[in-house]
Amino acid sequence: MTDKDSLVPAEWYEVAARDFGAAEALLKDRDEFLAVSGMLLQQAVEKYLKGYLLSKGWKLVRTHDLGELLKALIGYEEDFSDFEDACLRITDFYFENRYPLRVTAPIIRADIEKLFVEAESMKSPKLPVSRARFCETA
Repeated sequence: MTDKDSLVPAEWYEVAARDFGAAEALLKDRDEFLAVSGMLLQQAVEKYLKGYLLSKGWKLVRTHDLGELLKALIGYEEDFSDFEDACLRITDFYFENRYPLRVTAPIIRADIEKLFVEAESMKSPKLPVSRARFCETA
């Protein structure tokens, strides 16, 4: 990371919330925005996870791999392991749709919508990983 990157968890949560809101808005619009919506979803989850890790004293690293971030997070709290599958699928979607590839799977709205539900559950007060825990400040 650069010396310009914030180490303040609340700032990461703020940008994550903005990305998540934009991703939801695009999801509700036209199907041609599904790929962009999914990429913004990945960015939102990445920023939530990095913010939470920073709140635990983690050293910021450059990665877009949610699985890698989740492994670091599980070192602090094991109950995050429930989200491993969702993080891997969101990361796969991100990398498959970020750049033009010669072979890609079709984007299916129902698949993206399911990823949104799973991502939202990572910050839902109904599950062990609550919105309050994601939004703690350091």
